Amino acid sequence: MGLLDDLKQQAESKKVEVQTNEAQKAQNLQAVNAALRGAFQYFTELANSLNILKPDVARSFFLDSSTRFEDFRQGNYRVRDRRKTVDHKDYLEEVALRFSWTGAQPPVIVKDTPMLIQRMRDSLTGYNLRFECKEFKNDRGAVEKAAFTIEPEIIASAEFAGSWESGNITLSLRNVETMGSVDFQYGTDELDATLFEELAKLVLGKSNNLRNLGRAQEMLRTTPRLRAAPPEVQYPSASPPPAPAAVARGSMLDSLKSIIKR
Repeated sequence: MGLLDDLKQQAESKKVEVQTNEAQKAQNLQAVNAALRGAFQYFTELANSLNILKPDVARSFFLDSSTRFEDFRQGNYRVRDRRKTVDHKDYLEEVALRFSWTGAQPPVIVKDTPMLIQRMRDSLTGYNLRFECKEFKNDRGAVEKAAFTIEPEIIASAEFAGSWESGNITLSLRNVETMGSVDFQYGTDELDATLFEELAKLVLGKSNNLRNLGRAQEMLRTTPRLRAAPPEVQYPSASPPPAPAAVARGSMLDSLKSIIKR
């Protein structure tokens, strides 16, 4: 085979590869959009119901090992989405349920070293908390103490984000159960009524099975982990953890709707 023939063959192979990738991406786009539309509909109905019912959901948060936000209440539910236009059609890329945790009094935190002051500033910014910082300087003009007055509102979200490249969907929980983010991975076929129900239970602080749903989470639970060689003295192993709770029957969203209609 001559050089030209070899180059033509490589070009043809590349062309087929590009066409295959484009076809797969188009398929992923449709699947992600359909899955996120289901999430958007569920979140919208859930938010509308909760804004009417105003459930009493309270939680305390640890900002660090010594700072705790007590008795913050959940409310102000809303749904946001992000779309992208392809061939004059809008396709969903992200869908999020957002809400607020609100406290009664602005927490005030005092830090007394430059390192702790900067660490607290970085933490508050990273958690998307609004705050005012009053610095106290010594005779030399150096900051020796700072008081952070934090606005008593924590913005929380449960956000589904789809990847058109991989066809997978990431669920990011931000400031829902704890400060910070926790991510879960799903295939588009796994965004169903069961998943939405368990997510709603988690948001409302109810017993749920969310962490056990999805092939990615199953793989993490069942993948063997390398362990260091055991010490010479063996101690009795702890009793195995209890089996995860079964998914409760019935629809939480339907129950909320029925309460509203009464």
